[in-house]
Amino acid sequence: MALLEHQTSSRTFIQTTKFEKDWKSLGFDDEDLKKNTVVIVPVKEYTADEVKSIRKSTGMSQKLFAKYMGVSGKTVEAWEEGVNHPSGSSSRILSMIETDKGVVNEFPFVKIEA
Repeated sequence: MALLEHQTSSRTFIQTTKFEKDWKSLGFDDEDLKKNTVVIVPVKEYTADEVKSIRKSTGMSQKLFAKYMGVSGKTVEAWEEGVNHPSGSSSRILSMIETDKGVVNEFPFVKIEA
């Protein structure tokens, strides 16, 4: 039904209703407009040992891993010493690597040349 149902102003209702009318005129039906629920997994907080283990599983040095993660070598060093903890996008990337070790090859931001 309403795409922006959390907003209750009449303007939003009119825009949403117009959208639904336009959508239906293109051949879509009520089933196509079904609302979906999106669940976002909270960002995991990584310990120093977990960061180090994930990095080592990639076979990268701290310096190379830092380049892959888009942070400084000092940042990775601080994570692995427990001085700081990765947050936000860094934690998401760590989670991706932890879940699928092949992700570093699938998304090779850093290329190792022999």
